[in-house]
Amino acid sequence: MAHRWGDLALHVMEVVPELERDRRQRGLDLSGRFLTRAKALRSFDGRIPYNLGVFIAEQKGPTERAKALLGRAARLGHTDGAYSYGNVLLREGREIEEGLRWLQWAGEQGSAKGWRHLAALSYQGLYGPVDEEKALNYLLLAAELGELEGIETLSARFIQLGRY
Repeated sequence: MAHRWGDLALHVMEVVPELERDRRQRGLDLSGRFLTRAKALRSFDGRIPYNLGVFIAEQKGPTERAKALLGRAARLGHTDGAYSYGNVLLREGREIEEGLRWLQWAGEQGSAKGWRHLAALSYQGLYGPVDEEKALNYLLLAAELGELEGIETLSARFIQLGRY
């Protein structure tokens, strides 16, 4: 049943490109029903909570609801959900270790974006000292996944460091 509430919420929110206020609110209400009904379920994928969370965030909907949906997607093993949830936690600045852990998990599941993001954070030194070696290792992991942006960034960094 939770899948039906989630699918219905997505349908209602996606039907009209620019949502009328009452339709948008109806979609948000249905997403709340999805969250409520889904708590007891353990065996469904993270597709619906991820899509709902992203949609709510894009529509400037309730931030806590988007965060809850992305967190549910992450806990259900959805890689993009984990990446997005980690970013939300880091942006809030309250659960930094948890946010970094989700980015790393996403990377371990094959998300080059997760590794690239961790590399950028290591270069910037936002959540610890600047760590060039760690950043290069993260970029190498992204490049090993075959992602063009990761390969380009790693190559550019090596050239900049004179290690080519």
